[in-house]
Amino acid sequence: MNQIIVLDFGNTYTQDVIKVIEEENIKVSLLPYDTRAEQIKSEENVIGLILSGGYTTKKADDLKAFDGEILNLDIPTLGLGRGMQVIINELGGTVKAVGYVYEPTPSKLTFHNTEKGIFKNGDKERTVELGFDAAVSKLPEGFKVVANGEEVKSGDDRPFGAMENPDKDIYGIQFITKPAEEEKDAQAIRNFIEMCEN
Repeated sequence: MNQIIVLDFGNTYTQDVIKVIEEENIKVSLLPYDTRAEQIKSEENVIGLILSGGYTTKKADDLKAFDGEILNLDIPTLGLGRGMQVIINELGGTVKAVGYVYEPTPSKLTFHNTEKGIFKNGDKERTVELGFDAAVSKLPEGFKVVANGEEVKSGDDRPFGAMENPDKDIYGIQFITKPAEEEKDAQAIRNFIEMCEN
């Protein structure tokens, strides 16, 4: 049976993500955030990898503890929340702690690729929750923004709602992903699974 490995970076909604995957008849292995690449290579029938994080840094050493060799295994990879930030940091982008917990607030995002990829058949615009205790200021080379916008109340810029690098098969969603509550979030996970299977 095909399986997707989920690395736990402290996402409240990880079990909801796992449920969506299992509904697609795919095995899920939930592993710690500091799992080594060698262990993932030893697993059978791995078709995808999800770094599942929330909006706060639950694992204080997560940037250093993450084994960057995992991103060289040619396995489709999706980063959620802090998981996206871990990918950005590892591949040469910029992620810095802001020194406080910025509570998630409604932000209106525009989605730039709804014909294919993780947001296939999704909305062109959508209000989601964004806010982190760390901020992204630069994406790694080769990545492009696929969702950005502004905070609803303040109008503050939200430039990195989601990213993709199809050549590397690496994707990221930085807004709070709630697949049990938001059908479009569940669809994004299913779209990723479909890409893993093809």
